[in-house]
Amino acid sequence: MPVIRSLARSGAIELAWSAFEEAGWHERDDLSEALCLKGRLFKDRAALASPGQRGAWLDQAINAYLAAFDLSPATYPLINAATLALLSGDKARAEALARLTIELLDSGTHEPETPYWLTATRAEAMLLLGDAQRSATLVKQAVALAPMAWEDHASTLAQFSRIAEHLGLALDWLEDIRPPASLSYRGTMGLSPQDRAASTQIEAVLKRERPGFLYGALAAGADILIAEAGLRQGARLHVLLPASIEAFRALSVMPFGTEWGARFDDLCAAADSVETIATPGPPSVAGVALAQAMVRGLAVVNARELQSRVLTLEVDCLPPSARTEGVSSPAPGLRTIRIACAETVGAATSPLADDQQLLAVIAWPEGGAPIERESGYASWCDLADGIWAAAYADPGAAVAAVRRLERDSGEPLSIGLDYVLAPAVLESPGAVAAGARAIARTARPGQWLASRAMALSLVGEAGDMMIQPVGEVRCAACAIDVYAITGA
Repeated sequence: MPVIRSLARSGAIELAWSAFEEAGWHERDDLSEALCLKGRLFKDRAALASPGQRGAWLDQAINAYLAAFDLSPATYPLINAATLALLSGDKARAEALARLTIELLDSGTHEPETPYWLTATRAEAMLLLGDAQRSATLVKQAVALAPMAWEDHASTLAQFSRIAEHLGLALDWLEDIRPPASLSYRGTMGLSPQDRAASTQIEAVLKRERPGFLYGALAAGADILIAEAGLRQGARLHVLLPASIEAFRALSVMPFGTEWGARFDDLCAAADSVETIATPGPPSVAGVALAQAMVRGLAVVNARELQSRVLTLEVDCLPPSARTEGVSSPAPGLRTIRIACAETVGAATSPLADDQQLLAVIAWPEGGAPIERESGYASWCDLADGIWAAAYADPGAAVAAVRRLERDSGEPLSIGLDYVLAPAVLESPGAVAAGARAIARTARPGQWLASRAMALSLVGEAGDMMIQPVGEVRCAACAIDVYAITGA
């Protein structure tokens, strides 16, 4: 069950439910833990359902939680049933269940639970009873008991926000428990290791924005300065490199000085995670672009899971006349901060390989309308094994092409999308499209499924797009993590 809970918390609702059914837990009405998990999954489905279907899902969730409570009295199913009763429109029932929750907490006969959750549960019950002031005091006490439990804070924030919206309350104090921002970054290479001006600018931005999570690479220069400043302020570092660690270090770090190499090694050791994009040879221009697109998506996904802000920091070298700090919002909910620092002087050069191109590939069944190569500037389009495939320069163009396909076909299509590194001179389009075709074969009519690279790139490009992990497919000798795309 922990794996299923983890899937549900990550937003993979359908995958979690499939795993729940495959394990037979959906039939275990004699097990409180299974019923609590069933209630959680029904609650998640209610949140995604249309207004006309939401009530039925809420009722099923309430029934599952109360059945779990009947088997084993505990605060967790009881407080969830209380809040869902409010959301379903039964305020009197919600208040009755909230009072019962407080009685159980006062009795000391409740289930073993962390001090955070017990205090937050009491706060939720008080909010359901209309005592927002007491609820605020309790929430702050709960956070003080577990100040770094960001996922727990996010769960509380989401639950209390739903209650506040339903009751028409303005709970400004909820901002006090909101987890810190997630920040993706991109910096210029070749700064001097002793560039105090650049370090000061970066440090000032991070102190002002207070991100708790950083996503980016570790090239010599601004990348490393940003990562170091973030770690000094207590942020968690997640590294994504466009090539193997060894190849990246050799081309994007060491040519600029051995001091950068030692700092790179220290940051890799201190990072929460270090991920690399599988590609032969050194980093390429296309590989760097793919990594940058993916880290933006990783920051967005983490911010959504934690109910927090997302932003991007970009550092470039510009002449004094153009040197400034700027802010822009290229997509809804996505904020970019730009810092211009002093021009690089006397730095070594480290040209990236230019032997690859980045292609956004779409695939759909043979019955769908074919697409002209010139339509939307497709690089190529062909049919193989009953599946069409076409390639575009970027995810946005690929999404636009899929929309045209669905419009012209007049019927729901099974869509597969992939974002891949391909040779600059492409001799075999079929090999590049293998992933998208494999994904399309698993999609249901009307469903868009995408590789992880495409899903993260899309969500980082369009702030309102949603992605949900649904499993993996096999393609040749590799497995591809697959995500469902909605809101496209």
